[in-house]
Amino acid sequence: MATLPIRITKFRNMLDLYHMNIENNLQDLKKKFSDIERNLENPTNLSQKEFITLSKEYSELRPIIKIIDEYNTLKEEISDLEEIMKDENSEGDIKELAKEEFFEKHKVLLPKVKAKLKLALLPKDEDDSRNAILEIRAGTGGEEAALFAAMLFRMYQKYAERRNWKFEPISISNTGIGGYKEASALINGTEVFARLKFESGAHRVQRVPETESSGRLHTSAATVAILPEVEEVDFKIEEKDLRIDVYRSSGPGGQSVNTTDSAVRVTHLPTGIIVIQQDEKSQHKNKAKALKVLRARLYEIERQKKEMERSTMRKSQIGSGDRSERIRTYNFPQSRITDHRINLTSHRLEQIIKEGELDEFIEALISRNEAERLAGETLKEEHFLLLLKWLETPHVKKWWDADINWTPELIEKKYSNISKRLKLKTQIIEKPMHAFIINCDGVDIGYIQYYNKHDFPPEQGYDTSELPESCAAIDWYIGELDYVGKGIGPQALNIFLNEFVFKVSENAFVDPDTANVRAIRVYEKVGFKKIRESNGTILMIKARIPENHAR
Repeated sequence: MATLPIRITKFRNMLDLYHMNIENNLQDLKKKFSDIERNLENPTNLSQKEFITLSKEYSELRPIIKIIDEYNTLKEEISDLEEIMKDENSEGDIKELAKEEFFEKHKVLLPKVKAKLKLALLPKDEDDSRNAILEIRAGTGGEEAALFAAMLFRMYQKYAERRNWKFEPISISNTGIGGYKEASALINGTEVFARLKFESGAHRVQRVPETESSGRLHTSAATVAILPEVEEVDFKIEEKDLRIDVYRSSGPGGQSVNTTDSAVRVTHLPTGIIVIQQDEKSQHKNKAKALKVLRARLYEIERQKKEMERSTMRKSQIGSGDRSERIRTYNFPQSRITDHRINLTSHRLEQIIKEGELDEFIEALISRNEAERLAGETLKEEHFLLLLKWLETPHVKKWWDADINWTPELIEKKYSNISKRLKLKTQIIEKPMHAFIINCDGVDIGYIQYYNKHDFPPEQGYDTSELPESCAAIDWYIGELDYVGKGIGPQALNIFLNEFVFKVSENAFVDPDTANVRAIRVYEKVGFKKIRESNGTILMIKARIPENHAR
């Protein structure tokens, strides 16, 4: 049979599109940053609002651009080193030095910079830059719980002082012996919500109360809520949804407080949320504070709603922020604080409680959150667009998914739950197939592809333990019937194995059905050897012939 001219060409798979998309995004960010920089150099053409907006964008983009520049410089250096290693005129010592430097930069530095860049490009929590409202309520434990709530309130006040934040108490409900039934404060400063948002939840204390004569250990609790401060322009509350009552203050505060209608109770009718404020002598000030707290609570409900929608794709491991979730225990007899979400224990209880030295826990929680966001990043809109772009490729429509008319809505429906999305993300980004097009005499007639051993799709149920460590799975398909039975299979397989697969793997395997006699003959002709037969399939392996043994 005459040999036909066969060419095997790399098919742009979803990973290639993903990388191209990232590179394009980086270029777009660089251009956007340059445009902002140029506009800020001539502020006379900007309104005050435009100047503030651009200045904020500039501050947010600058650290990202710095990492992008580091990434691009490193890629250029790696490319230069590759050229030196390939250059036949380069001296042996220079090549050896280039090889060492290449390994260091390509295998060690580049993955670190990529991870740093990926983290920088992850979408930020839009509320991270906001100030925060702290709310603490005594839980189970009676007076001891109220004393613990007061202790936590002072701890956060100390932490705010350490970070040069402004700590402004909004409302404090005393118990009479130094405890707080509940207390709230507005904290102003840089990235307040970003640093404190993981403090929300149930805090538990274990200690012997001063009033306990028998020395028995008591366990009490208090709940902490960290709410982003929201301005009226950001979150509007309809007047018709509010009922505002004024009355005389019942708490301590002096004669003028108790003899005027200065206390304010604001009820949000749709939700039933009630906020009472009576700490100020002025009714107007109490009303303003009450509305600020109400706005923050309603905004938090909306935040939680959105988070629930996101959690269909990913549930954060470090905690939901639910006030009922037990997050931390303060054990006084052992001078120990344990955060149960990250299994972090510190024996510096006194410094943390009295001096507000919380950074050890806060930094660990932020780091864990960043790691989870990187590991659990689910498919975003851009991934679906990439998938759609790939599925619309003529070859894919013809050979891979010929019977399905893919649309963004259909993709969204098909990948509606987290497991399917993570599986698709794996296929696109982490463990992609390496697909190639078989071209015969100028006509694209089919595809041929391989998976690395550790990247086999789990749903196919391969038992990789029986395969050599370095092994690739081969799959191919001739879609043009006019070219079937013309001896193209052995030719295409030989080219594919020698030019592509055996450059990255020591072995290749196939598993044709026992009934597929034609395919088995093709594999035998190429040199695949039968290893075993079971469940209606035959496992066949071909090893790469080392160059010094090739004839």
